[in-house]
Amino acid sequence: FAKLEGFWGEKIQLMDMNILEDSVLRDRSLTEIRQTLKLDILVINVLRNGRLYVPTGSFVIKKGDSLNIAVSGKKLNETLEQLGIKKSRAKRIVIIGGSNICDHLLEMLKEDKCDITILERDRAKCRRLMEKYPHINVEYADEDTLEILEQENLTSADVVISLTEFDETNLVTSMYAWSRGIPSIITRVDKPEHVKLLYNVNIDITVSPAASTARKALRFLKNAEAVEAGGKIGKYYLLADSKAEIMEIPATDDFRCLGIELKDRAFKLKKDVLITAVIRGGELIIPSGTTCIKPGDRVIVTSSRKNGIRSLNDILS
Repeated sequence: FAKLEGFWGEKIQLMDMNILEDSVLRDRSLTEIRQTLKLDILVINVLRNGRLYVPTGSFVIKKGDSLNIAVSGKKLNETLEQLGIKKSRAKRIVIIGGSNICDHLLEMLKEDKCDITILERDRAKCRRLMEKYPHINVEYADEDTLEILEQENLTSADVVISLTEFDETNLVTSMYAWSRGIPSIITRVDKPEHVKLLYNVNIDITVSPAASTARKALRFLKNAEAVEAGGKIGKYYLLADSKAEIMEIPATDDFRCLGIELKDRAFKLKKDVLITAVIRGGELIIPSGTTCIKPGDRVIVTSSRKNGIRSLNDILS
């Protein structure tokens, strides 16, 4: 089970992966994963029983672990295949709720040749959607949502997306779709406890407008702190149930370890800090012991939020 998100364009893909019984990573150390499985990935953190780990090579992955993994965008398909994760194109999509998010989604799907059905309880919204998207099947769902889903032969859908304004409706719909074996389920919820509930049962993607707004506000505050400290933070995301953060920091002339290889004793990182990648001249470098940081590099850093990273020098012990 995995979720993907692009970071720094499509050069770096962040994979959020739960380790299940049959995972090829289960009971293997990070060193073994690289040397035996020949997987060109970087496990940037592990969440185990609510505790955050920034793992070393001897760390052994266990069933139930939640991993954040960085992989080069160029090697994504190859990596997914090695992990036993199959990518497939959606042919039939069922959307519950004709919200503004639904409109944005339909615009994104314009070029895709897939069968889309929208279920909506508001007659006015139904009319508007039918006029705007004449090629899409829009159904007026004035009865019980689950009964309508049964009538729509839900089990033939590849993707079910629940986008109503009510968490409870979205939860029930998504859990029902999950029980019927729908391959991919996307759910809109606002309350943090509902996000965690869906995550625990491996609902594929959870859309939380409230969480998205909070992340944007946090990134703004993080940048304000960085500017005050004489630095600047670019892209910024929260990871591992908000216990960790990944950010892009420029390497300037005042960085204390410029030109020093990462394996050098002088290059000592704080606890729970990892240099995830280096962007140099638009090219991605997954770091090794011989990698060094040069002026002008964009350094992708993962850290426990407790470290309070605001500039590149803050990553050093």
